[in-house]
Amino acid sequence: MTIKEINNLIEEAQSLKQITQAFTQIASSKLKRIRSGVLKNRDFFKELSNIFVLINIIAKDRKIVPLPKNGKTLSLVLTSNQRFYGKITNELIEFFLVQVSKIRSDKLIIGKAGIESLKSVNYALSYKHMILAGDFPTNEEFLTLSGYINPYSKVLVFYPQFLSVLVQKPIIVDINQSEGQVGLETQVPEELVTLIRNFIIEPEVKIMVDFFDSQIKILLLEAAFLEAELARTASRLISMDNAQNEAQKYLDTQEGLLLNAQRSIQNSRILETIAAMKKSSF
Repeated sequence: MTIKEINNLIEEAQSLKQITQAFTQIASSKLKRIRSGVLKNRDFFKELSNIFVLINIIAKDRKIVPLPKNGKTLSLVLTSNQRFYGKITNELIEFFLVQVSKIRSDKLIIGKAGIESLKSVNYALSYKHMILAGDFPTNEEFLTLSGYINPYSKVLVFYPQFLSVLVQKPIIVDINQSEGQVGLETQVPEELVTLIRNFIIEPEVKIMVDFFDSQIKILLLEAAFLEAELARTASRLISMDNAQNEAQKYLDTQEGLLLNAQRSIQNSRILETIAAMKKSSF
């Protein structure tokens, strides 16, 4: 390999390193911006989810019939339209395939990455897909999603959850807080449920049930999108940092080759000089 070719490779490696540095800085800035907000909102959405459960329990106890549903389950997968998120999408899709094989449900895949992942494994079962304008839905897109998921009796949302900058894991949440989920996920004490049964509640439970069904469910879905965005940003930060390290290793290798090539040329010139001196001395 010539010195010119090595220099070209070094320039390419330097460009790659600069690109990964830029992506790392962007991901780090974005992570700092959304992390505190998401972590603060977790407690709020957890309490909101518990209230949703409590309303459902009270409504069932008082024999209040909720809005009619179709009796079906929807499995909703939140992925990105973009790459450069490391292995987080593949792990989410693998988790989804394992879990969805155990239940009968309709399937909706959101994001190009999830659609491409299912195509890559030749997924044979039917599913619908939706590609949003960005990774986080607009108000209009939330309205479209609301209209799509409202008829379902159970809505299982699959998304990656942020545990730390280094750890993200796929999880599944039932945003309808259906009966099977109540006993598993709720933090509402049974004593509180018993106590509330003895009180008159305002507004009427039926009004609260209808409100939660049409509004709070979308807020819980919004929380899932925010969690997914935080997890993907952390995954991108780690992925870009690894790419930056690999670019530096490649750059070091090419600079070593350049140094060896330059030394080889210098040695050749020295040998030529010595040979010329010896020749002239005779």
